[in-house]
Amino acid sequence: MDGKNTATGGGSTGAEGATEQNNRQGQQGGEGAATETNETKTYTAEELQAETDRRVTEAVKTATAKANADFEKRLQEEHAKWEKQSKMSAAEREAAARKEEQAQFEAERQKFNAEKLEYECTKLLAADGLPVDFAKQLTGADMDATKANVAAFKDAFSKAVEAAVTERMKGKAPSGGGTPPPTDPFLAGFGG
Repeated sequence: MDGKNTATGGGSTGAEGATEQNNRQGQQGGEGAATETNETKTYTAEELQAETDRRVTEAVKTATAKANADFEKRLQEEHAKWEKQSKMSAAEREAAARKEEQAQFEAERQKFNAEKLEYECTKLLAADGLPVDFAKQLTGADMDATKANVAAFKDAFSKAVEAAVTERMKGKAPSGGGTPPPTDPFLAGFGG
């Protein structure tokens, strides 16, 4: 296609050539190309680069606007915090810092306890021969709740497995009605 890149939605080379001709006619005449929506558009290298640049520029603008909005929000929060601290005495600032550190510590402790409970739940599931993939869903608020969840899951899982096995085992029992009649006349001659 002598120096042209094609962006198509499917089609053959004959259709692309016709589309290219229609695009040229539409650009020259101002009619035809804009009225049909199902035709394949063929781009020159410059047009393809221009469209790519336009889309990248649009994405960059959107990302920049979002980052600026996030930055402004954080800046306002920090400014409000700074103003609040500037009006405090040294003892009040120290108390506020201790309170913030305590809150961070409590959040980390809760996260650690949740991870520890999930680990213990995984151990309980493995000990009972149950799938450990359910540990996150079965972890409770404390160890007693976690144990109760695992016990309830074990009962439900066992019943479900038993029902599935029973369903698969259903069927017609094999008939034991003697030997089947020989179908091969050669073997029938031997009394087989």
